[in-house]
Formats: sequence, C-alpha cells, structure tokens
Amino acid sequence: MSAHDARVFRLEIIYPEGSREPGWRPYGWESYLRSLPVLKRRRLRKAGFSWPRERMFLSSSSAYGRACLLQAFGAEVQVLRSDPVTWPAHWTWEDEAYRAAPWLASYDASGVAIFSDEDETAMLELAGEAGL
Repeated sequence: MSAHDARVFRLEIIYPEGSREPGWRPYGWESYLRSLPVLKRRRLRKAGFSWPRERMFLSSSSAYGRACLLQAFGAEVQVLRSDPVTWPAHWTWEDEAYRAAPWLASYDASGVAIFSDEDETAMLELAGEAGL
C-alpha cells in the first residue's frame, strides 16, 4: 500500500439472542464498569448497557479494538476491509486557488499570494455572486 492509499474497516456484528431487549447486560458488565474511572462508571450505570453504534473505522487497530470489546460482550464480530481508497499524489491550496481564480498568479518569496486592487474587486464581485 502506498503512502496515499487508505482503507476503511467495517464491523459485521451478530448480537447475542435477547441482547437488544431493554435491561439486558452482558456477562462481566459489572467487572467492566469497575475498571472505569468513577465518573464514567456512574454515567454508564445510570444509562444502562447499550451496544456501541460506531461500525466504520479508518484504522485497523480501532476496528479490531472495538471488535474485541464487542466479542467480550458476547457478540460475534467480523472485521471487513475495503479496497484501497486512493488519493491524488499531490494537492496544494495554490493549485486549486489558481484554477478557481486565475488572477492569483503573483506570489511573494514565501508563497503568499499578492493581490492588487483589481484582484480584490474581482474577488468581492465573485463572492457577491456566490452569495457570500
């Protein structure tokens, strides 16, 4: 995988029977709560158990970490990996700005655009047309 490729990871989950019913708690829920900081423990005890909603992840470590937690709560989990998502090799603001506003052809030594009064007027006109 090249430096510009990325993958998305998705969880396919089969929940234990009856686990979607109100009041259901997984085996080991109380010991899990005891491992948490006091404020988080209190909040979760008050709210009760609920299955995590997030199913898509941008890193394999996050996806597998969530899968392990769900498996510890009794779910069957499979981590699926997407095909590579490929990004352009190189993109800069200046490239996009130049295509959008060709009058931005003047730059100082640090790469900052230099605007003339005419450029500023043209930009204000475009902004007005765009409703900005």
